Amino acid sequence: MPARPWDKTLPAGSDPAKVRVGVDGRDITAAFAVRPDGRFAGLVTGLRVGASTVTARGPGGAVRLTVTNHPVGGPVFAGPQVQPWFCATEQNGLGPPQDAQCNAGPRYDLFYRSSLTGLFRSYDPANPPIDLAYTTTWPSR
Repeated sequence: MPARPWDKTLPAGSDPAKVRVGVDGRDITAAFAVRPDGRFAGLVTGLRVGASTVTARGPGGAVRLTVTNHPVGGPVFAGPQVQPWFCATEQNGLGPPQDAQCNAGPRYDLFYRSSLTGLFRSYDPANPPIDLAYTTTWPSR
């Protein structure tokens, strides 16, 4: 598999403690570490919407990567939202939209499979049903 620009291992003999990572001038070194597979990786958070430059600097030089952060509502690859846009978050049980792009917070619904009918039904953890179907998951070998 060809190397991807974000898939980096430190050069042999490099000291990870001497590597500094930043995004647009903000030090984010604490988010990075050498992982069990040998990759020097971390989770970059707090990116502004738009392009940002992530830079890793060590004694042997620097590596730069431009990343683009998109708003939660996109667009990511399909272009701007089609207008007119009909927002139906409230009608679909998601509450009022959080912004002009009609984004809504997450919603979690629990279901279980009935051992009597085989159908899925709403699940209330405070009142577990008597017809809750069970399964056994075997460990992989």
